[in-house]
Parts: sequence; structure tokens; C-alpha cells
Amino acid sequence: MTFAISRRAIPWSLVGSLSVSAFSLASACSGTDAQPIPGDTCTPDLASIQETVFARACSQAGCHASVEPAVFLDLASPGLEKRLVGAPSATCENKVLVAPGDPVGSFLVEKVKQATPSCGVRMPLTGGLSAEEIACIESWIAGLPEGGGGGGGTGGAGGGTDAGSDAPTCETCGGASCVDLAADVSNCGACGNVCGTGEVCNAGACAATCGMLEACGGGCVDTQTDPANCGACGNTCAAGQTCAGGACTCASGSVSFAADVQPIFTTSCASAGCHKGANAQEDLDLSAGNAYAALVDVPASQCNDGRKRVLPGDPAQSYLIDKMMNVDICSGTKMPKLGLLPSAQISTVANWICAGAPNN
Repeated sequence: MTFAISRRAIPWSLVGSLSVSAFSLASACSGTDAQPIPGDTCTPDLASIQETVFARACSQAGCHASVEPAVFLDLASPGLEKRLVGAPSATCENKVLVAPGDPVGSFLVEKVKQATPSCGVRMPLTGGLSAEEIACIESWIAGLPEGGGGGGGTGGAGGGTDAGSDAPTCETCGGASCVDLAADVSNCGACGNVCGTGEVCNAGACAATCGMLEACGGGCVDTQTDPANCGACGNTCAAGQTCAGGACTCASGSVSFAADVQPIFTTSCASAGCHKGANAQEDLDLSAGNAYAALVDVPASQCNDGRKRVLPGDPAQSYLIDKMMNVDICSGTKMPKLGLLPSAQISTVANWICAGAPNN
């Protein structure tokens, strides 16, 4: 079954809407026997559902298999709960694949049960699930503790990232943003450790002055090397740049498009129904041999301000980086939709752009 099909026109994005046409996916799965196998009895637990339902109707090659799964939703490999429970739908805004304790609010149930779901068409394309199979899925979801979640994730083959596992980690001190314990006057050295009136946070300790450093927002920073305060407080270097001598500059080292950048696209973007082949979303084919021409100096169709998908030498003005970092987005959501790329991979792409986006 596929939760990727959408007939709506969706603007360009790094991984796009992660939707495919019913025709293309039906062709890929046309050999699937949609009839239940005698003797296969589903019980309301995920292991049984994966074995008796998904293995039969959903996880064949070209659909949600472990190799190049459609829309990066692998229904065949171990760890399926993390890819379903609490995971956002790749094709329908504000939908969750499996909402713990709430079958009605689970997009998985909607896709296999309703003749005309909110987005796309009913799944599986090769034939609907039996009433018993649907009831089994609903019973499993109803028994999940409310508030639980598997963390989402792409779950694709080739090392796709899971949101919350490979995504950049940081100390938030209970808030929504990362906190620098070495320089945060309200969380100096530890969450909740507030410095006194007139004090600054210097290397994780409250102090009267910053010494040889400069006070920026109550913290002490080296404006010669700090990319968030390069040369002056608040002067932030773009992704892919470093701060050296108080000036933002491209990071040192050579980045190869073929050896370093393309593998990131291949793993996280170029899958059936996403950005691969003749039906690539928004005509953005990020598969090997096609990605470079589709990105470099190509206008970002989601924006009307002249931005390019990749502007050589300027990652800050490259919409690809905005979509990957979830900042200054003209339309849609961050990409990949099901989880942030690891910061190291974003830096690799940004460094390549900063160096002029060579076709090397």
C-alpha cells in the first residue's frame, strides 16, 4: 500500500510532496496477489500485521519494500514502529500515519479504509484489505498508549535518517531551541543556572567580565572565530561558511559533487515517487547523472524573489539549503519531509555550494 499518491499540484521542494501517480505505482505493484493467504491470521500487534498484511499487500518491490521504498516508507524492515507511530504523513499536511490510541485520526487507517481519503487514493492499489485486516490494524492502534510515538523517520534503505535519531542533537533546557550552556546567561553551565545581575556567562561559568572575549547577549564569545557572531555580535555566517579572523569564509577542504553530495541525494531524495525518473516531482530528478543540471542556477519555482535552487558560491541564497534547514521557506515544508538531514550532510552540501558548486 502506498501513502504517497496525490493528485494535487505541489510546488518544488527538496524531496517535494513525496507523492507519485497512481498509474506508475500501480504498474510497479501490478504483480501483487491482493487476496488473503489462507491460514494467515492477523492479531492486533505490529509484528503480526507486518507479517500477515504488509508483507502480502504493501512491501513488494516498487512499493514499500526495504530497497528503494516508495516515499521512503519501508514497511518490510525491522524497527517499523518508529516509522509509523507518531510519524507525519509525507503527502497530507497535518496527518499522522499512526496516532496512538486513535484509529480514526490515523492516516494509515484512512488510506486503507476510505474510498476517497483526504490525499491521494485508497491503498493498496492492487486491491483493498479485507475487513478483518483493517479491524486488526485498528485494534492495534487503539491499544497503543496515547502520547506515544516512534519518532517518524524515513526508514528507507541505504541509511535514511530517522527524525530524532540522526538529526542534530542539542541541549534545549525544556524549550524549543538549542541552548549554548557555555554562553547562555540563563543556563550557564547547566540548565536553569541563571547568572546574577551584571554577570555574564564565560565558558559555562558566571563571571563579572568576559576578559579577552566580547559580550554578546549576556554570553562571552570570540568574534574572530564564532560563526554566530563573526566580527560583531549577531553577524551570523551562512551555512557552509566558517568564521576566520572575524570574517565569514568558505570552509576549507574540497567537496566532490559525485563522491560527497550525490550520495546524500541518492539516499534521501532519489526514490520512486519522489525525485527520480520520468515522474520526478516538479521535474527535479536528483538521481545520479541528473541532479547537477536540475539544481545549479535553476530558479526555485516555490519562490517569486529570483532565488535559485543552487546559486554557486552563495549557500545563503540557495533555496536547497533553506529547505534542508527549514528556514526562509517560500512554500511547503522542510525537506526531506520526514526528518532533518544530519548537520554534517547539510554542511557538506553547503560547503560544495560555497566552493562554487563545481561539477566534480
